[in-house]
Amino acid sequence: MGEQDQCPGSSGNDGDCKGHENPPQKTKKNQKGCAVTGIDWISQLPDSLIVQILSLMPVKDAFRTTILSKRWQYLWTSIDNLIFGSRNINCSDSLAVNKIYHSGMSYNSKLDEWLEIALKNKVEDIDLDIWYYDQESYILPQVLCSSSSVLKLSCTCCRISEDCTLNWTSLKSLTLTHLFLRDEHIEQIISSCPQLEALELQEFCGFHRLHITSPKCRRLQLINHGHPKGDWDSSGGDCFLEVVAPYVRHLKIFGGFHLYGN
Repeated sequence: MGEQDQCPGSSGNDGDCKGHENPPQKTKKNQKGCAVTGIDWISQLPDSLIVQILSLMPVKDAFRTTILSKRWQYLWTSIDNLIFGSRNINCSDSLAVNKIYHSGMSYNSKLDEWLEIALKNKVEDIDLDIWYYDQESYILPQVLCSSSSVLKLSCTCCRISEDCTLNWTSLKSLTLTHLFLRDEHIEQIISSCPQLEALELQEFCGFHRLHITSPKCRRLQLINHGHPKGDWDSSGGDCFLEVVAPYVRHLKIFGGFHLYGN
């Protein structure tokens, strides 16, 4: 029996069969000493799981995945959790802001456009964390204020227009931070959210009475209430807040209640 025939058997010489063995897979080690095979495990995940991962990322980071491959080009458009955060945007190095600038569009217009696309796709969870240092707060567009698909909404440093019509028929959780609201505004918010289960107001001011009569609203958090002096204050400068919420079971009141302004 020739040497070639002996290779498959257990009695053959291992050294004589090297040419017929499968070469071992080459691996590398990273700085921590962990083996790196070079296999793209993430791309092997199903689309539904990848979309869930992208939904946990800021929109600009999720959008950047479009350059990975043709398969990734449109995955980000299926995310069900939309987070806009401009707190860390720097106009000198932000690709998104530079594109908006060169296209002649304002940042507000682009946000309106993104929100309209998201709401057309029935996005249920929206977190708007908008900080401006050189202009007024971002005004919530009517398309968002009248959305019936949003279940959870969080807004920081945003404004509700005086002539805006609120109609959040499906909203269950609402968080408003750094917001001025008159009594009529808060009344409109409460009346337009029949399914509201949790309300959180942080760094808020402008109204004196919070009346929640819906039996579905069981959670209420009030953190740092302020009230401006002068023309803003129709009560003559007194700082008070009356809360009527007979069905609330989880109440948290935290921080200071104070007057500010000239």
